[in-house]
Parts: sequence; C-alpha cells; structure tokens
Amino acid sequence: MVAATGAIVIFYLSTTPYVGGNLLRTLEHVPVLDSRRIGIEGVQAILVLGSGVQRYAPEYGQVTADSLMLERLRYAARLHRASGLPIFVSGGLVRGRDEQVADVMEQVLKDDFGIDVAGKELESSTTFENAVFSAKLLEHHGIRKVALVTHAWHMPRAIISFRAAGLDIVPAPTGFTEPIGFVPWQLLPSMHALSRTYYAMHEWLGIGWYRFAKVR
Repeated sequence: MVAATGAIVIFYLSTTPYVGGNLLRTLEHVPVLDSRRIGIEGVQAILVLGSGVQRYAPEYGQVTADSLMLERLRYAARLHRASGLPIFVSGGLVRGRDEQVADVMEQVLKDDFGIDVAGKELESSTTFENAVFSAKLLEHHGIRKVALVTHAWHMPRAIISFRAAGLDIVPAPTGFTEPIGFVPWQLLPSMHALSRTYYAMHEWLGIGWYRFAKVR
C-alpha cells in the first residue's frame, strides 16, 4: 500500500509544471551564445541536431518539422543571418518511415527560411551517432569548429558526444525553460509538464549511461 501510494504521488508530481520545468532547468547550465564569439573564435559552420518530425501535416503536403526541431532551425537561421556561416544538419531515418530527419530539416530551412544547407548527415539515430557521423561529414568539408545548435536541456549530452568525436564546438543552446517559482497553479497536472519530466529524465539517464560507458 505504501509503495503504491508513493508511486501515485511520484507520478502526480511528474505531471506538474513546477516539477517538470525545474527538472529541465537542472540541465540548462550552458549559457546563451554571444553571437560575437562566432567570429572571434574561428567558428567555420553551424551544425543543427535533428529531433522529431510531424508526420501528419496535410497543410504542408509532406512530413515537416515538429515544434522542437523548428525551434532549433529558427535559431540556426538567426545565427546564419548574423554570421553568414553555412548550415549543416544532422539526423537519420524517421522511425517507421522512409523520410530522413536531415532531409526534413533541409526542406524546412529552404521553404520557410530561404536558406540552403551546405551539407547533411543522414545516418544517425542517437545523439552520439549525430556526433560521430557529423564529424566525418564536416571533416570532408575541411571543418573542425562549429557552433552546435540544440536545446539547452539537450546540450550537456550533446557536448559530451561531440567532444568524444573530436569536434571543436561552441555551444549554441536554444529553447530555454522559463524560471518557475512556486505558485499553486504550478501544481496542476498537464501533459506538457509530463513531457518536460520525460525529457529531463531521458537526458539525465543518457548522461549517466555515457559516464558509465566512459564516453569522454
């Protein structure tokens, strides 16, 4: 009975904005990129990591970016316009379909932002594979230093992966979580809050696995 009650309480807390948001914020310790660093530090390109896709998008007539990937692409487009640097994209097959994430990213950048990608990595299915396969792609283009675009809460695991792959990166996090104070309505459950808890736990477990596997 005690165990069942405890499980219910934990599940309830995981569905609250207060817990979900603050769990994500424990991962967001990489600061916002000062865009002036791109020129000063010799960054050669912008690399955007793929996330998910929106499979059913009849208004677009094709698979398109989900909200997370759109946030990353929008920020990459902003950095591109500020710096003039080329954009590379990384992401493999969409699960259960023939589309590849990098292809979707390329299409969205072209259609919605008027930007052509300089290259795309199409083999990866994990963050670590993003790093390994992107390193090969970038090496082919003579690029060793990139501004790495992904979500602020995903950046710690991405940094571990890309440094292990031998790439020199300048983190360019986006999609930061708003600070959440304790007010009663923040304890009302929601699916959005549960998704934040999921992302936070997924990242912390991934970081733990990398440390166990001695990924450096």
